Amino acid sequence: MGIEKRNSEIIDDTMAHAVRDETPQQRLAIAFKMWNLAKVLLTNYLRSQHPEWGERIIRICEAEL
Repeated sequence: MGIEKRNSEIIDDTMAHAVRDETPQQRLAIAFKMWNLAKVLLTNYLRSQHPEWGERIIRICEAEL
């Protein structure tokens, strides 16, 4: 199963089998790690795009995520 640009949300068979084998607790842990990574990436993006912002403003934005 190839990935089509218009259907990028479709999971491929290998990944589906791997996720299917996880317990609900493991799936939640994975989701939590993904969310934390997203926050780190967004925070670093804000720092790179707005170097004039102080750490206080960055932390306020981070808390809103």
